[in-house]
Amino acid sequence: MLIRTDNHFHSTYSHDARSSLAAMINRQHAMGLEVVTSTEHFDADPSDGGFGFYSYEKVRDDIISLRKEFRIKILHGIEVTFQPKYLTGVEDFLSQNSFDLIIGAVHYIKGILIRHWAAAAGDGFTPYFDLMLELSLWGGMNVLGHLDYIKKYSSLYIESVYFGKIESILQNIIEKDIALGVNTSGYRQIPGEQYPSRKILAMYKDMGGRLISIGSDSHHLSQIGTGYGETAVLLKSLGFREHHFYVSGQPCSLVL
Repeated sequence: MLIRTDNHFHSTYSHDARSSLAAMINRQHAMGLEVVTSTEHFDADPSDGGFGFYSYEKVRDDIISLRKEFRIKILHGIEVTFQPKYLTGVEDFLSQNSFDLIIGAVHYIKGILIRHWAAAAGDGFTPYFDLMLELSLWGGMNVLGHLDYIKKYSSLYIESVYFGKIESILQNIIEKDIALGVNTSGYRQIPGEQYPSRKILAMYKDMGGRLISIGSDSHHLSQIGTGYGETAVLLKSLGFREHHFYVSGQPCSLVL
């Protein structure tokens, strides 16, 4: 297997996942992955279904126990939802806990869950990319999550319209040494490809981007590894030779 990490997956420590952490890691181990990073959801928005659900201590203790059971490197990460209104709550949470990897992601636009917002947005997705641009300027994360996630929720999305903003987002994360998250969940969803697209990945490479963090964004053990073969071929064809995982916030490379 060319991709040996899963830096983005969820277990029942996230409110919307269906498999235990032990079951997820057992599956990842069986598939031959070498490094996995649990990235449960954390939301500071009281209206979110996962608000108050995450327990740092329970996840930490489970990871410590599972490290003794499996010959696989198990790391402790988190995926935080970026909403400026609730950013102080996110930052307070991060300052009180220690993570190997922090993914920043957009799940809400103007306080509305992205799937509902996109349904009412017509073909105007500038607010989404404006928020992504704001996220790219935030220094609290190691990885920018699923950059073009909006394509999951609307067939009206035309990528080329937003290349200017996307280029600015990529420039920001390159300057801040923030990795671009390559999320393979799109292969089991409507887009039928990874997030972000081939064109965005090529743009990132051409701009000098080198930090790549790959994850399945699985919420059930049956989803682990979906799209990994296709993604590995794509990344190599674009000239990427490494992918990365994070230990205590520092990138570590593996050969593709």
